[in-house]
Amino acid sequence: MTEYVPAETCPHAGHARHDNQVSHETPQRQMGSVLQREITCTRCSHANPDEHRYCRACGLPLWKACPRCTRYRPIDEAFCAACGQDIAAGEEQLVQEHSIQLAGIEQLAASLQLHEAIAALQALLAAAVHPCLEDVRQTATALLGRVTAQRDELRAECARHARRGRRLLDACRYHDAGRELEQIPARFRDEETNMMLAEVTDRLQEIDRLRREIAAPRGGGPTDRMRRVARLVALLPHDTEVLRCAREACEQSRQRAQEMLQAQQYASAVELLRCIPESVADAAVATLLRRASELEYLWSEVELAPYVTPATLQAAARLVRLDPDNRAAREKHQEMRRRLAADRPEPPAHWPRWASSPPRTFVGMPVLPGYVPCQLGFSGPEVRRSFMAAPELYSVACGLALQALGKAPVGTNLMPARPVGLLGALRASKRERQARAGWGLDLTNSGLKAVRMVLDAAGQPTIAHCVCLPQRASSPHAHAAPEKQAEKKAGQLDTLARFTATHSISASDNVGVSWPAVQTLVRFLQLPAAGSRKYREMLEHEVRLQIPVPLDQVTYDTRTYVTETAGEQHASARSLLLAVRTVDLESHLAVFQEAGIAVQVLQCDAVALHNFVQADRPAEGTVDTPDADASSTVILDVGAETTNIVFSTRHAIWFRSVRPAGDDIESALVQRFKLARDVATAVVHQPAKAARMSAIYQQTCRVFQELAVQLEGCISQQGGQLFPDGAERLLVVGGAGATPGLLRFLTHGR
Repeated sequence: MTEYVPAETCPHAGHARHDNQVSHETPQRQMGSVLQREITCTRCSHANPDEHRYCRACGLPLWKACPRCTRYRPIDEAFCAACGQDIAAGEEQLVQEHSIQLAGIEQLAASLQLHEAIAALQALLAAAVHPCLEDVRQTATALLGRVTAQRDELRAECARHARRGRRLLDACRYHDAGRELEQIPARFRDEETNMMLAEVTDRLQEIDRLRREIAAPRGGGPTDRMRRVARLVALLPHDTEVLRCAREACEQSRQRAQEMLQAQQYASAVELLRCIPESVADAAVATLLRRASELEYLWSEVELAPYVTPATLQAAARLVRLDPDNRAAREKHQEMRRRLAADRPEPPAHWPRWASSPPRTFVGMPVLPGYVPCQLGFSGPEVRRSFMAAPELYSVACGLALQALGKAPVGTNLMPARPVGLLGALRASKRERQARAGWGLDLTNSGLKAVRMVLDAAGQPTIAHCVCLPQRASSPHAHAAPEKQAEKKAGQLDTLARFTATHSISASDNVGVSWPAVQTLVRFLQLPAAGSRKYREMLEHEVRLQIPVPLDQVTYDTRTYVTETAGEQHASARSLLLAVRTVDLESHLAVFQEAGIAVQVLQCDAVALHNFVQADRPAEGTVDTPDADASSTVILDVGAETTNIVFSTRHAIWFRSVRPAGDDIESALVQRFKLARDVATAVVHQPAKAARMSAIYQQTCRVFQELAVQLEGCISQQGGQLFPDGAERLLVVGGAGATPGLLRFLTHGR
């Protein structure tokens, strides 16, 4: 064992050392001025020179430390020559003090304060370094081993109790779980154990409360009572008495639901039947719930539909067929038929109005379907009738046709630059001259929407033709795969061939085609107001910063569309930057070139929507409405693959492409009902073909909710800046914008 050499603490010592350090100096060197003499061994009485550390006769250490000053003194001295301490009495007192500490630690261990006992033992062993405390150290070391083993064993046992308690709690055996968890000593309960004990207590209290409320003679209505029974079944799913009570309540609820259906209380019946737990619901309950859900949806469609559409009329007809005793449904069905047969379209909605909108719709503004122009005319009733059949399809094409005529508020053009020469100059002059007729061709993967506009004698645009040639891709986003590019191009060429076979484009007509906003780099720039030359220089510099690729690889255009002059120091101008990779544009234009169509305008579809809505508005100061000039419109263009959200005012534009879109609506039906995509497409637009219209709406409503979240995010981000007083209206356009139920959801949120 290493010899103990305590630190010098005596005030008479000439130097000091740190506590509890072992010195490797000889006692003679440590004593310094101690005179040499003989040391008599206390064991064998042999005399030894003082330079010896051990008895040369028996090997007993000849030096030991003073209990008080810790200086080394010869073993045959009874008192310390440095501090006068009685060495034997000091050692006895030191042993007694440590023994008392050890006894206290044993009491801690006996009371299962094992963590505290281990910490105290470690501190005692660190301090008990005097040779006279050897027995204390051995006892403390043995006790530390026993307490540590006891702690580890107790920890393992507590973990076993916790695991068994968790299993019992999950098995809804709350009393057994509580008894198991209570076996864990309070000092060894962690946060998870305390949470399980609290959960057991809450569940037992809830069970007692539910039993009392169910047994009470006046326990609320049948729906409330069924909810309590269902909750009790969820808490005690294996209790025989509870299951018996639940079956009785289930039968009573089924009979009560039938009475509600006979009284046309569809929503109450659905609510009651949905409270019945699946563990006790039989086939009769499931059948009744399907019937009640269908009736509840059909009645809500008859009550809440904003417009009378063929889908709404079909819903009313099915309601009358399923519940012929519903007199109100028969009357509403007859009124819908009368309004739809009247065929008196009222701009901006082409379908007859039905249910009135709430003061504040679900999206916060009036919701209108499609957009029927109020300023633009039609060349004849056939054209108007063709347009009114599906006005939501032609909004982008109308905006393109207006730009082809030079009547668009935002005239950005993404046509790639052509070599300048005689032929190039002739083409440039053709693009710049004022055309008397223009085509707007909106070619997407879902088909071609084409509109031809001409200028009348007064120079006002008039819609002369509108054509829709649908053509669906084989699968959603098929064009994204490189191997599908040829298939995509072949489909587009076939669509254009069908178009040119029946409609000729005159050489004097300008042609504008669309480009998807989702594939466009869009930046809304705000720069300090300056002179035209200075501002152009700043704008060119900003363009180089905003476009992340070399400018010779992209085609871009800018448009300064609003100027703020609140003060000379804060005056600023806003500009729109559009940029697209030139190789992508040329690939898109090559399809029209192969079809023999010369293109003069290539415009982003979101900007075309803005141009259509704003160009069709009356000129400033020509209407009686005071806020007509400050009106604002949100356009929700729900396409097949993306949805464009466009904020449009007379002096500003902002847009973003988001998901979900039409393909997501169809995919929801494909995944839920395992339908083929063509069948899903037919069911989306004609839900009456489905066995249960309510099931179709339940799936599409989830997609509508995601779309509403995206719209709300855009409004919260940009609405306050562009629409300080709120938007005036929401126009729903696009091929998927006519999905049955979308207008109702955006209006009522259900």
